[in-house]
Amino acid sequence: LEYCKGLLNTLAARRTGGHPLQTVLGMGDAVWARGAEVPDFQPCPGSSRTFACSQQLIPADISCLCYLELCASYPQKLLVPVWITDKELENVASFRSWKRIPVVVYRHLRNGAVIARCSQPEISWWGWRNADDEYLVTSIAKACALNPGSDCPLIADSSLTACSSMETAAVPQKLLILDARSYTAAVANRAKGGGCECEEYYPNCEVVFMGMANIHAIRNSFQYLRAVCSQMPDPSNWLSALESTKWLQHLSIMLKAAVLVSNAVNREGRPVLVHCSDGWDRTPQIVALAKILLDPYYRTLEVCRVAFFCLVSLP
Repeated sequence: LEYCKGLLNTLAARRTGGHPLQTVLGMGDAVWARGAEVPDFQPCPGSSRTFACSQQLIPADISCLCYLELCASYPQKLLVPVWITDKELENVASFRSWKRIPVVVYRHLRNGAVIARCSQPEISWWGWRNADDEYLVTSIAKACALNPGSDCPLIADSSLTACSSMETAAVPQKLLILDARSYTAAVANRAKGGGCECEEYYPNCEVVFMGMANIHAIRNSFQYLRAVCSQMPDPSNWLSALESTKWLQHLSIMLKAAVLVSNAVNREGRPVLVHCSDGWDRTPQIVALAKILLDPYYRTLEVCRVAFFCLVSLP
């Protein structure tokens, strides 16, 4: 309680002390993120031929309001296939948990394969389907085939007037739908209105389950790990105590999932769609780690230098 009061006093002092808002704790990161919002789409030359920001498909004066209503936890600019309409996106949002529709978050420069993320479909025990959701998922794979990256020439022009020819011009790779949950957990979610994709309804798609634990199991595992590390180590049973926390097992499964995504995109040229139940805990971990594995920058000495500097600068 005393720590919380001290933190509150610090915040109040910083707020009223005449300091710029950018210097208040996390506000600097927020300002930086807003400034870097547009360049996030720039490292993908040519992607606008088949993927477009959904904000461009509606009048600019209502774009912010519309897409805050579509999904409050998504940014204002979403990358989707250029022929997908706003009405279709709204229908997909009504079918996905928390309205987190499938959107592209990474594109491979050489082969054009993308990584997309979303939340689980709301299948429920009744086995509901959504034609627009199925169309959007398969369209992501088609868009990758139409614009295969710098290693291959473009197949067709991707103007909005040529949408019909675009959809039939190329044979897409089989899209990998990576469900971070186990098959048992995915089916059990149908009792709460969720579920997983059925390969019969999503043509040219493959569903793979990773069996990652949910956030509650991860929290318990970390608490056990902290308890083991805070005690006086006993050489005779320390390794068995560490294994009993299942922390290394959780890390192993997450790494395996990230490697599976990166290999599918880099080696096989396949688009990947990642989700778990609600699309927040396990989904961003897998996607972010896969993007790090795919980016050569994180295998340079400069990154090692920056990481070392950050560790040394910690209080």
